[in-house]
Amino acid sequence: MDDDELEIAMREGLRARASGVDVDVSRREVAGATAAARRRRRATRVLVGLAAASVVAVVMTATLTHDGGERDRVLDPAGPSEPALDTGEWRTEVWGDVAVDVPADWGYGGAPDERGVACFPSASLDAAGERVRDPRKVAGYVGRPIGLTDVCASIEAGAPVTSPYVWLGAGLPVGTVELSDGFVQETVEAGGETVTVATQDPEVREQILSSVTASETCLSELTRSGPIIHDQADDPAARPTTLRVCTYRLGDEPGGTGGWELTSAMDLGTPALTDYLEAVGAGEAPRDQCPAIDYQLTEAAVLEVLDESGGVLRQDAVNAFCPGIAVGAETVWELETTRMTSAMTRPWVMGVVRAVMSGDPDRGFIGPQG
Repeated sequence: MDDDELEIAMREGLRARASGVDVDVSRREVAGATAAARRRRRATRVLVGLAAASVVAVVMTATLTHDGGERDRVLDPAGPSEPALDTGEWRTEVWGDVAVDVPADWGYGGAPDERGVACFPSASLDAAGERVRDPRKVAGYVGRPIGLTDVCASIEAGAPVTSPYVWLGAGLPVGTVELSDGFVQETVEAGGETVTVATQDPEVREQILSSVTASETCLSELTRSGPIIHDQADDPAARPTTLRVCTYRLGDEPGGTGGWELTSAMDLGTPALTDYLEAVGAGEAPRDQCPAIDYQLTEAAVLEVLDESGGVLRQDAVNAFCPGIAVGAETVWELETTRMTSAMTRPWVMGVVRAVMSGDPDRGFIGPQG
């Protein structure tokens, strides 16, 4: 499919499946005004649901340093004035309002939550999102306080270090911890979130920390049933070039009032976008995929089709529990969806998506990890 055919497919998909989406100027202004309000600090609260037998106390010797200098710092969320890293060898990871660059060959794992509990606090997946048998063979990993496994540990002052890591949103205080085997762990705060880096090489640690900046890709917070529309393209007929994947988890505020919190963001190029549009364009007519089940969706993804300037042309909402995709969606959770197939997920279920979102392995997701 060439560029012209891609544009035609995009337009036909919009007309056939999203004819009810209002994209007039007044709504665009409202969406733009509410986007800033949604990008406020959120407490990182993740439901882990551990059985007592699954929680293992991890005890280690560590020295917490508070010297009032560079070790205890709060970073400017605007980030550095110039890129600190070679983007050809690094990738950007996003959590909430924060983005940070990490080595491209690092995998994925867990990080401690606000209770000090971490599920698989070492590399469980490699950079491509494939399962790892021996975490020591992974160069490093990026951890998030998300429980996709019941292999969890209560961490008091750190965790046994098998490889370097970056923890996003970990429930740790700002400061520096000297670990065993020459590892030093430093936690900073930016944009209301914590970023923790543990390495043996102080230069690598400083490179990673100096890359921390504000994330301006996906919306970092959404209400449970509110609109997802933001940053719409000036020209709805512009050529689509990029597929952006935004993953969310439902917060656990008391009384069930928590909204959707951003867990990752990833941009994919035109080949992935082309494959996705072809697959979803050939899908079945939308319907309720689980009419007999009463459930609460706790994980979701929003697929954003972007033009070359980054304007949003269309947003599709992904329900991996009752597998379906709502084309031209207005909210995260739509009742009627197009039945999800592996052809629809193959272009984007990879890397970080497999680390933060569970689903049917036949559709490319990582199932429950024991």
